[in-house]
Parts: sequence; structure tokens; C-alpha cells
Amino acid sequence: ENLVSPEQADAVILPGGMPGTLNLEQSDMVQTFVDFCEKEKKLICAICAAPSILGHKDLLNGKRATCFPGFEKELNGAQVTGNPVETDGHIITAKGAGAAHLFAFAIAKVFVGEEKANAVKDAMQWGK
Repeated sequence: ENLVSPEQADAVILPGGMPGTLNLEQSDMVQTFVDFCEKEKKLICAICAAPSILGHKDLLNGKRATCFPGFEKELNGAQVTGNPVETDGHIITAKGAGAAHLFAFAIAKVFVGEEKANAVKDAMQWGK
């Protein structure tokens, strides 16, 4: 029995890595959550190799996206920017572990707004 149902989710965040990304992509539960979030236009986030999962589902078609170098060809139809983080509509993608803090702040902005997300950055002394 699942501990949570897709209807309870505000977002799905795919952490990436290898072989983690392959395992996530093969998970029926992960696929169900991604499909639900796409249908409801809820936040879908993926970092490192995990944006490839979204690319394989054609969710990045026509969107700006980024990923770990070497996975660009897996982002079917995306405008791959190579930036550390890309937000396009309800989808946030990030390049890798070095961009994790930027990925987190992009997600935080969606949930609490830019002002509060920046307050957290300031409290952490990030970029000071």
C-alpha cells in the first residue's frame, strides 16, 4: 500500500544520479506521480540525469531545460540551455549537485514566493 497518493502531492521532485535515474524511470509509482502532476499542472522538478525521464515522456517539448552534461540528447524536443537551473512553466530542471542550492531556491520560490525564498538565502548567508 502506498503511503501517499498522487492527489496528495503538491509536486514531484526527481533527484537524479545513476543508477537512481534509471530506477526512478522504471518505477510505476514515480510514473504515476509524474503523470498526475503533468495532468494537473503541478510542479515537476528534476536534477542531474533525471530530466531525461521528463524528456522520454515528451514533457520538455518546446520548453527550456537543462541537465547533467551528456544527457542533453535525452531531453526530447527541449531547448537545452546548459544553465544551472531552468524554470519553464510548472517544470524546473537543474544541471547537477553543484546547482542543488539554486534548484532548491527555485522550488522554494514556487511555494513561498521570491521574497521569502530570498529571506532564507540571506539567513543562510548564501552568496554573501
